[in-house]
Amino acid sequence: MRSLVFVVAALTAVILNGCATVPRSQSARSYIDVNEWPNAPHKDDLTESKYYLLDRREVQRELDLKGLQTIALAKAFNTPYKNMPGYAEWRMQDQALSKEEKLQQRSRREAELKAITTKWLESRLAETLTPRQRARLDGLLLQMKGPRAILVVPGLAESLNLTNDQKTNIQRTVDEYLKDLHPFLERYGHTALQTTRPSQTMDELVKEQDALVVVITEILKARDEWILGILTPAQREQWDNLQGRPVPVSWPPHAFFYTPCMEEKNLPANKSRESPELRR
Repeated sequence: MRSLVFVVAALTAVILNGCATVPRSQSARSYIDVNEWPNAPHKDDLTESKYYLLDRREVQRELDLKGLQTIALAKAFNTPYKNMPGYAEWRMQDQALSKEEKLQQRSRREAELKAITTKWLESRLAETLTPRQRARLDGLLLQMKGPRAILVVPGLAESLNLTNDQKTNIQRTVDEYLKDLHPFLERYGHTALQTTRPSQTMDELVKEQDALVVVITEILKARDEWILGILTPAQREQWDNLQGRPVPVSWPPHAFFYTPCMEEKNLPANKSRESPELRR
């Protein structure tokens, strides 16, 4: 698989010369996903991923969301930390720590705060969506994540009756493909922040981003197919049934730092919940 890097590098050069365009997904599969980033602060945040889906018009139509539901979900996602149950107690405990203790316990503090937001967001989903809508959203989440969801969605591997060897092979496949993905994800993240050279124009930057999206997508498509090849025909059929019918979703083409529900407050949702304690 290591030779794939050289093949993809050659493909990138071809794309940069204008021979390919950003692909459109035939399902809810999202190929530019911050959870694929090797050093993502919160790996596989499935609850937040559901809000990404709910922000897309195609998903809203598939779930037959009503206007009041959409508004309620956007408000839930944009709720300031201080209005979430459990935050006040977390803040009081946090204030008792010294600056040095806060630095030393940063990971624990972040995990505790993340647990508060996840509980809040899940409670809003349970209250706002009908059982049918929640079940369909679960299927679309599998489409969004692709077959790697088998490793990260609780209970899914057991539902598919995967053997230990199958789970090991799937994890090995994910790890191997990550080695090929890493340089392209790093490069894409860099282009999302700034140009890659002083003389690069915006048109050239967008062209490079388009090329990287194509390459990342092709690597992930290959990984998806390889993982599905590990399943038995019966497991593959069950996997397809759990996803439900494919729902093509038009994700923003360069959405590495995209956050859902931005229209509700006219700014990225994560800004409205930003915690000053964790910026120190």
